[in-house]
Amino acid sequence: MRYQCVLWEDETPARWPAQIRLISRSKTSVEVEIQGRGSSFYVIVGNGTFENYLCIPTLDIGCAIAPPDDLFWNSERLSRHLNIVDSTTIATGLKYLDQL
Repeated sequence: MRYQCVLWEDETPARWPAQIRLISRSKTSVEVEIQGRGSSFYVIVGNGTFENYLCIPTLDIGCAIAPPDDLFWNSERLSRHLNIVDSTTIATGLKYLDQL
């Protein structure tokens, strides 16, 4: 599924296309590939007992996340580990998990 990313910097929006592709789904997790602006990520998103989590195993990244539609919180969490463009690409892609 293709989608559009938007990042506001200095009152001017930067926009770029991205896509998310379903790899597998289980009762508690989903595996996807997210691509955008020259980067590609294998991402595992899961539901734990107390919170949601996201892992990018190839980069040794794992963190708690808010519900998938919370772009602000999720991009902030990911920006601790990735640059803002990649964080925005992944966080925006999470909004489309239910549509896959």
